[in-house]
Amino acid sequence: MKDILGKPVSGATVSAGFDGTMAFMGNLNVLYQRKTDVNGSYRFDGIYPGVPVQIQVKQAGFVGVMTPAVTAIGGKVKRMPDLTLVTNAALHGWTIKK
Repeated sequence: MKDILGKPVSGATVSAGFDGTMAFMGNLNVLYQRKTDVNGSYRFDGIYPGVPVQIQVKQAGFVGVMTPAVTAIGGKVKRMPDLTLVTNAALHGWTIKK
């Protein structure tokens, strides 16, 4: 887990679970949860093979990300692609009634 400058993001909450609708940033039914280490790395052991899961990452000050569904294969380690967290942005403006 890195930020847009390539620096590791430690302490981010990484969840593995499923969402029946697979909706972006939907309500993930969490099966496993970890925190990233000082290198921005995480690992889930004991995920059921053949069951599609999504990986969701949240960290204060960043926009959360969720991967497409991935399926673990029994007896194999699956390396996930590197994810990049982008800092939050804010929009300011006014609502005008006509």
